[in-house]
Amino acid sequence: MPRPAGGVHGGDPQGVIAGAVLETIQVSSYTYLRLESRSGELWAAVPRTDIAVGTHAELRDAALMRSFRSDSLDRTFDEIYFGVLAQPKATPTAASAAASALPAAPHQHGSAAKADVGKVPPAQGDNARTVAQIFAQRTELAGKRVRLRAQVVKVVGGVLGRNWLHLQDGSGTAEQGDHDLVATTQAEVTVGQTVLVEALVVIDKDLGSGYRYSVLLEDATVTPEP
Repeated sequence: MPRPAGGVHGGDPQGVIAGAVLETIQVSSYTYLRLESRSGELWAAVPRTDIAVGTHAELRDAALMRSFRSDSLDRTFDEIYFGVLAQPKATPTAASAAASALPAAPHQHGSAAKADVGKVPPAQGDNARTVAQIFAQRTELAGKRVRLRAQVVKVVGGVLGRNWLHLQDGSGTAEQGDHDLVATTQAEVTVGQTVLVEALVVIDKDLGSGYRYSVLLEDATVTPEP
């Protein structure tokens, strides 16, 4: 590995690099960050971590390397800073403001508590599943469409151009976090309705600003039932 060059540009004399994250690239040991700093765009590398685009990042003890060759990326950086990522701070952007209105994922504080739903009769068909089954089979269901009958227990409307529904059918438990499933749709429904849902299963959906769903039903067709 090349020796660090002297001097830190785009930061302060203590070796701090700061800027908004424009792009991330993950490799086995490092996360490469393209940052918008005070002096323009630059590249940095930190021990592998999860950080969202749009986040404000600060690197401590940043050391500049010139003509650094990354075999993992098959790329040579003219200049890149290696350092340790300080605690990230959210950048107030339109995207993060919209994300803050999203319904919390079941594992997040503030998600819909287990409602007094009782057992909703399950949907019929080969792709029919209960809420708990969708969580349990999330990996094998990823990228497939499922059918679900459930009750709407919470609605957050008009966020990122969609309505976000919390669905429960009496299966699963709040302790396990497999009782409440979020679906996105253009349909207009109300809390308390029993609905038949057909939707695409998406797993590990990260929308930034701390909003990450282990399972999410997207582009749902929602049919209210009497």
